[in-house]
Amino acid sequence: MLFLGETELPADAHTLAAGLTEGLTRWAKLPDPAKPVVQVDGENHPDYQRVHIDLSGATTDVGLSTQHPIGIGEAQTGFSVSEFTVVSHPLIFHETEIFADFTASAVRFDFDRDSTNWPVAVLAGADEGDANCRIGLSDLETLLLRKMQPLVAGHGITIEHSDLHLQSTGGRSLDAKLRLSLSKQVFLTIHGVVLVTARLEIDDELNAVVRSVGCEGEGAVGSTIAGFAAPYLKRVEGTVVPLSTLPLGEVQMRDVQVHCTNGLHIHGTFSG
Repeated sequence: MLFLGETELPADAHTLAAGLTEGLTRWAKLPDPAKPVVQVDGENHPDYQRVHIDLSGATTDVGLSTQHPIGIGEAQTGFSVSEFTVVSHPLIFHETEIFADFTASAVRFDFDRDSTNWPVAVLAGADEGDANCRIGLSDLETLLLRKMQPLVAGHGITIEHSDLHLQSTGGRSLDAKLRLSLSKQVFLTIHGVVLVTARLEIDDELNAVVRSVGCEGEGAVGSTIAGFAAPYLKRVEGTVVPLSTLPLGEVQMRDVQVHCTNGLHIHGTFSG
């Protein structure tokens, strides 16, 4: 689902491009306001030949597929596109780089409104397509630490060093092991190593969701620090790392492949 312009529903190629662009600026800062990020080809509203959205270089602090609007009104027929593409090479999310490509044919959008009465375009279906998402290992580690650091910092625990490893388990999940060097001020400063384990599950929106979080210390000192830190580190359970550039709406993902060489790579095909 995508935000549209505030004032009117699109009625031609020009107002569709303008509306989609205005909607994108609600959640992302575009790299160059003078450079078009939405291209619409075709003059026969509501049936267009091609819509191409290029988010390369845009920045955002919200989850792409988790923070998009939800239509709550009475949907009406919107527009169709023979070829619909969205690319981000990359999109900057919390100072990390997410690379994504979304390509679909015979795409259908409905018009609706969200809870604030803002116009939105709902992805109602597509004949077929594919989605590719990629985030580097260091960037994924940065996003996980961004969630963890505030949880422990308020309790006198400092993350001094980290090392993330991923291992594929088949299907839509993989195991993550994050080795943390921590320090804790008690009567004096103690240092130890804590191993945080988790499973990353890929949902239907191509988000990586943190599940089954465990925490244990290495050695006596590490176990002591783990005792302090574990209750807070485990609060990363349910954290969502958004990787798709588009919420997938009514399309059904199939043949999802997950790879973890030098980062997290996801590829899926869909129809619906």
